[in-house]
Amino acid sequence: MTGKLTREKLSKDTILDGAMKLARREGVNFTMRALGKELNAWQNVAYDHFPTKLELQHELLNLIVGEALTEPTIQRFQSRTNDWGERLKRFSIDLFDCLSKYRGVGHLITHHGAAGPPNVVKLVELCLDHSAEKNFSADRSSQIFTVLTFFVAEMADLAAATRDGLVTERFVGDSQRNDDLDPRFSEFMRTSLSTPVRDRVIIGLDIFIAGLIDEASADHPSDNGADLDR
Repeated sequence: MTGKLTREKLSKDTILDGAMKLARREGVNFTMRALGKELNAWQNVAYDHFPTKLELQHELLNLIVGEALTEPTIQRFQSRTNDWGERLKRFSIDLFDCLSKYRGVGHLITHHGAAGPPNVVKLVELCLDHSAEKNFSADRSSQIFTVLTFFVAEMADLAAATRDGLVTERFVGDSQRNDDLDPRFSEFMRTSLSTPVRDRVIIGLDIFIAGLIDEASADHPSDNGADLDR
């Protein structure tokens, strides 16, 4: 935006709307000066409603995670008529797709965890309830949530950083030029780094969820095994 900067107090919603637009373009770690420029306003304009940048990021995180927690997404995740593992995989991919629009949000979500804003707390509760369906203990359910969220959030940050979902060719080239690398490792790196981030997330989820199902069946064997994949 251009023109004379306003020193008028802006509404909280106006500031958050501008912050979300800026976050989509530049990631969530923008400066207050950049936000002021986005709003065509004084650089400290956000401090009228957010005493610190951390509090503004807290609100942004709530809005971003809220985009992932749509009513249809939640209903699909909670529907016990569908496969337990497939529900977790679909929900995780939906979360990844949402977070990957905003560079740097993965770090925020792993940093806040259960102490985060309302939608992050809701995310935690949904995942813990899902784990409880397999009779995982509270501690184990918490571990599952932590590992899964860290993986999805960090991969979302990677996808957001590259924007096109692919690691740049520069990294592939660097691995190929390194004479100290085992040729087999170089080939692995070349193949892995040229795979779209979203595809790597799906592969990782398949492995992780299969392990959870095996763990649940070992800890709580069914008489006929019919319910282990639901």
